Amino acid sequence: MPLIKLRAIEFGEVPFRKLTNMRIPVSDRMTLVAGHNGIGKSTILGVAANASGLTSAMYRSYFDRTYQGAF
Repeated sequence: MPLIKLRAIEFGEVPFRKLTNMRIPVSDRMTLVAGHNGIGKSTILGVAANASGLTSAMYRSYFDRTYQGAF
């Protein structure tokens, strides 16, 4: 299985949902995504999961559930 390392998520000038002109660095150990309702937290997690293949049934969360980032 290839090693995938996410360093950052970037949103350019063209808006994706509510996110635009933003760079979110990703730490090696832990990155927290927090904020009020409706600002794009689930969008950030969905983009990270879909881009890295974590939506596959072979990957499980800490609570033994598959993460699905359906758009």
